Amino acid sequence: MANVYAAECAAFTQIYSVTTRSKARDKHQEHPTQDSPHSHEEDTDISPTVDIDSAVAENEVVQEEDSATDSEADLADNAPEIPDDQFSDIESSPPWYLDWRLLFHLGFLDNLHVSDTLFQSLGFLIESIGLQYRFRRQGDCHHVLDHQLLMTKRSLQPLIMRSDRDLKLPRDAVDTADKASLVSTKPTELVAEAITNNWTGITCENITNRVVSVNLSGLNLSGLVDPSLCNLKFLEVLDVGCNMFHGVVPDQLMSVNGLRELVLKKNEGLGGFVPKLIGNFSDKLEKIDISFCSFQGDVPDSLFYLKSLKYIDLSNNLLSGTLRDFEQPIEYLNLASNGFSGTLPCFSSSVESLTVINLANNSIIGGIPTCIASLHGLRELNVSYNELEYQVPPRLIFSEKLLVLDLSHNDFSGVLPSIIAETSEKSGLVLLDLSHNRFSGEIPIGITELKSLQGFFLSNNLLSGEIPARIGNLTYLQAIDLSYNLLSGPIPLNIVGCFQLLELKLSNNNLSGTIQPELDALDSLKILDVSNNKFSGEIPLTLAGCRSLEVVDLSSNNLAGELNEAILKWTNLRFLSLAHNNFNGALPYWLFSFEGIQFIDLSCNNFSGFIPEGNFNISSSFNNRKRTTYTDTDSPLHIRAVANVENHELRFEYYILSSVGIDLSGNFLSGEIPEGLFGLQGMEYLNLSYNSLVGQISTKLEKMRSLKTLDLSHNSLTGQIPANISGLQELLFLNLSYNCLSGFVPKNQRFWRFPGAFAGNPNLCVAFPGEGCQTAKYPVGTGDMFEERKGGLISVWAFGISSFVSFYVSVVVIFCSAPMRSYIFQPLKSEF
Repeated sequence: MANVYAAECAAFTQIYSVTTRSKARDKHQEHPTQDSPHSHEEDTDISPTVDIDSAVAENEVVQEEDSATDSEADLADNAPEIPDDQFSDIESSPPWYLDWRLLFHLGFLDNLHVSDTLFQSLGFLIESIGLQYRFRRQGDCHHVLDHQLLMTKRSLQPLIMRSDRDLKLPRDAVDTADKASLVSTKPTELVAEAITNNWTGITCENITNRVVSVNLSGLNLSGLVDPSLCNLKFLEVLDVGCNMFHGVVPDQLMSVNGLRELVLKKNEGLGGFVPKLIGNFSDKLEKIDISFCSFQGDVPDSLFYLKSLKYIDLSNNLLSGTLRDFEQPIEYLNLASNGFSGTLPCFSSSVESLTVINLANNSIIGGIPTCIASLHGLRELNVSYNELEYQVPPRLIFSEKLLVLDLSHNDFSGVLPSIIAETSEKSGLVLLDLSHNRFSGEIPIGITELKSLQGFFLSNNLLSGEIPARIGNLTYLQAIDLSYNLLSGPIPLNIVGCFQLLELKLSNNNLSGTIQPELDALDSLKILDVSNNKFSGEIPLTLAGCRSLEVVDLSSNNLAGELNEAILKWTNLRFLSLAHNNFNGALPYWLFSFEGIQFIDLSCNNFSGFIPEGNFNISSSFNNRKRTTYTDTDSPLHIRAVANVENHELRFEYYILSSVGIDLSGNFLSGEIPEGLFGLQGMEYLNLSYNSLVGQISTKLEKMRSLKTLDLSHNSLTGQIPANISGLQELLFLNLSYNCLSGFVPKNQRFWRFPGAFAGNPNLCVAFPGEGCQTAKYPVGTGDMFEERKGGLISVWAFGISSFVSFYVSVVVIFCSAPMRSYIFQPLKSEF
């Protein structure tokens, strides 16, 4: 029965295309009767020989004694068919019989070979597992196969799946093959050994050689999952995750009764209705992971009753249904990013076993039941992005084993509990995220006792009072985000005790005082954002000691003074915003000397003098043209932080999404615009409006191929608009209004979208379709990306008056129309 066991190891090779070698066909047609043991001497080194008569006789005896003949016949009945002419090239001296199963195992016969053989179910190309050999009248079949069978190549190569489904074995060939099989014990054992030892991801059981594990994860495979894969009846582990399979999972997969682990994750095109996939699995199933696929439908009730099931990951699909408790004890549950509804269960059957609950991004309602704190082994609870509400129960105190608690993006309200989790010197919460809710009151002192805390997020709430002075006790803290609250008072001095801090975000509060010079102790700090507060004074020189800073946002405060050269020590700086403050003096010559800078915003200050020539070529971002998908011009910076807990440690990652640009608008700058500023290929945003700049717009403007926003309005620029401005294909916003430009607007239909871009230039000729040359007098369109500090009052009044006139005219028109008047005053029909 060894040949049957080996057949199971080769079950995934049941579908492929078979062709013949044209060169060999021509040779046989020229010499149809001249077969000899040495007819192909050039292939002798790689071509073991087989005595056909001995093999046939020996196998006839084996088949008479073997009790498995019937099962082999059933296997032959289901075999694919190949046209008769495909056998014409095989050497055939006296009568012989071909067992097609041998072909399936060994791949190549002498002149009958597998061409671009494709595993439809696995997506592999057996390029030359060719096992080439001949049928000859010499020696012992077993001896020859044992000692001369050679594999020219055993490596498998990934290939996008395609299959020839039309090639099938003829019925008479199958019947004949079943009567006199050439499959012998030793060659099939040899093939099974080759599969076990050399085929990536295939594992056979040591004694029986049955395939028990198929692991093809991350091999860049694509195509359909073929039902023939389900012929592996003793399969225990199937992992085809992290590939590009598509279509539906075959129903036959449920017939594999011994399956313990099923992993289909990260195949975005793979889907279908989950009830067909999960509904009929046996009780042996322990793990199912179909995350990041396209499965849909209601999850069947049977999922909640599978006795052995411990690991469940159905996240990031299109699944739905009502969340309910599991009857069996589970260890891992991830249903994130689906459409589940209902309330949060207690998981009473998993009090000791459950370690992870991730139900983020669903439609779960209600509150958090106190009973969930009884899950003694719980390490992670994530219910963010749901519709949970009410106050967090004061008696909800988690054990010290809890590492992650994420209740963000819900509708929780009320005050925060004084104690939310137990803690010890070696264990306790690592990540606490309560952001984007409606919590009110002060930050409880008890949070400062969470000694293991590394990520602390309370942004976008209604919290008031001061930042706890004992926050410096959290020495492991890496990220603090208290932005968008109602906090007041100064930054506590002992925050420097958080010496591992990477992110400090306190923006959009009512904090006041000065920026503490002692903050230089936070030498690991990468993100400092205290914008939109009431800080005053100057930037402390000691802050230059934070040499790791990449993002500095001090905008919208009451800071003043001149820029000091000390901040050149921020050598990793990527984003700098000092906008909407009272900084003054000349722009320093080193302003554009930061090598990695992406965005500089000094708008709405009191800077004066010339724009420094500087070294505009120092920044790779300004000079390398690249396409970005970031188009939010109202907020040129967005930081997305990702916190993952592994081995009790927070892995804090952040992504800075920023356009590449310079904003010097709303100052008192004079002189000409430096030539070098117009030659930056990577520049996406340039705003120099509301200054006193003179001179002409450089023709180097054409080099700014990435430019999306250009605002030079409200200056004293002269000369003509460069004709090559028409070549800026990425341009989305243009404003050259209120200057002293002359000549003609370049003839380009794209400029018809910016009629207000040329207003306020008396000597500028604007020619639009169907109109002659006229003075630009169109109002400035909407879309200004700055707060108009100079002349803003007139613009606001003009906008208000025009809006009122438009509204009045609309009301008159409507009420003068009888049909419209009757529609407006028609009473609503009651629905009760």
